[in-house]
Amino acid sequence: MKINSIEDLKQWVQQGSRSVNIEIGELNKPDHFRVWAYDYELQAGQDIRELPAEIDIKQAARVSLFKEKEALEDRIRKIEGGNK
Repeated sequence: MKINSIEDLKQWVQQGSRSVNIEIGELNKPDHFRVWAYDYELQAGQDIRELPAEIDIKQAARVSLFKEKEALEDRIRKIEGGNK
């Protein structure tokens, strides 16, 4: 979904079991801007650093699961390699 405004974020949240956290400004970083969009059903989130942005939590979930799968496969190889 294309996000251009706070209203778009509200609409995105209302379309499912989702939440959005917005950070604007930090100590000594007044230009800091971060939006964290999270989908509870997919158990995945996406970091947004500027608007407009495209929210694609499914792709973020795919990337996260693929990295997790690779890490688990590496652990399995290490375990199996240690038993030979």
